[in-house]
Amino acid sequence: DAYIAFDILAGASAKHLTYAASGKTIGIISSSRIATGKMVQDSSTSFPKLDPLRSRIDAHTRKHFNVYLDTQALSQALFLHHMPANLLQIGAAFQAGCLPLKATSIEQAIQLNGIAVAQNIQAFRAGRKAVLDPEWVADLQKARPGRMQVEVPSKAALPLPGDLLQLPTKLQKSIKLRINELIAY
Repeated sequence: DAYIAFDILAGASAKHLTYAASGKTIGIISSSRIATGKMVQDSSTSFPKLDPLRSRIDAHTRKHFNVYLDTQALSQALFLHHMPANLLQIGAAFQAGCLPLKATSIEQAIQLNGIAVAQNIQAFRAGRKAVLDPEWVADLQKARPGRMQVEVPSKAALPLPGDLLQLPTKLQKSIKLRINELIAY
């Protein structure tokens, strides 16, 4: 149900998208522009435009629920280097409801790992905050201009998944009324 791509180029490849289902899967995608080996070797090779990559991913996932987060730029803005980027993305995936674990369990695993514990916990929490409060990221963008981009589903605009449309109308209305609370949960 979760399609977590730490690299948008790999995430948009047909080989990987076969594991996603448009009515079921939510994409948590790093939109960071990470150069491939070919791009590094040949400076005339440029990074593809993001829109076609996103469109490919959106066609195989529940696009209204997808989260696109420039984890590299957010990591640079918050921690002055890229190392915590993956934990930012794990935090975003958790907050989007894609990881059936407790936050305390993930943080305990970070502690057991023993490497940059405080920073990694903060990165996990920042990823959660980016999904919960996109305006926070927008404020960071204004304070630290650059190419940082975050796009999360607007809670007001989320459509009900297709399988919920088969429920009785009264229950659908109740779910729509409480969707923000359900997402936060």
